[in-house]
Amino acid sequence: MPGVSRPGGCGAPFTVVTAGVSPMSNFVFARPAEAAPVQAREPVAGVCPECGAEDLRRYPVLSEGGWFLVVKCQACLCSLSREPWRRLGHVELLSDAL
Repeated sequence: MPGVSRPGGCGAPFTVVTAGVSPMSNFVFARPAEAAPVQAREPVAGVCPECGAEDLRRYPVLSEGGWFLVVKCQACLCSLSREPWRRLGHVELLSDAL
């Protein structure tokens, strides 16, 4: 088979070799467009008691105590609320639904 090498003879593990592509390249998965993962932040109506800004957002955060859903002012990062979220964050376990 062209492009396939079998080191160690028949029955040994093989690697697919393609011209111009290194074995550690990203040829299986597309490169992400953004530099880092982006968490969607849901807008919340209200006013920040610290700075008076109206740009409040709700989103999950991970801290030493686990996952929390927080509402924070995006101008000064003042926390308006913080409530415990699911144990594994975005992962929903079947046992959580019982």
